Amino acid sequence: MSGDLALLKEKLAGGAVLALMTESGVVTRGESGIKPLFEFVKAGGSASAAAEIFDRFGIVYCYSVLTGNIINRKGDGLCPMEKAVENVSGHKEAVIKIEAALEKLK
Repeated sequence: MSGDLALLKEKLAGGAVLALMTESGVVTRGESGIKPLFEFVKAGGSASAAAEIFDRFGIVYCYSVLTGNIINRKGDGLCPMEKAVENVSGHKEAVIKIEAALEKLK
């Protein structure tokens, strides 16, 4: 497992924004924002909520900074995805809200 984590860290150091270990191998993405991760896990919520989900299911992960909220790119408020799911409690509703928010950003 530690070899897998080292490989993922190497991919991130090489410029990938997202690096995941799947049954078929390493998958990386370079796009910024939540969309690459959302495409893989179809889950919403804050970064700390994601960490809780990963912990619950025994998913190994690493991060540079764990934050309670994700700030938008301008730095003047919450990320649009955070806003979309701030009052949502179920994952199915979160997926719908995030998909709608992503569509608005196109």
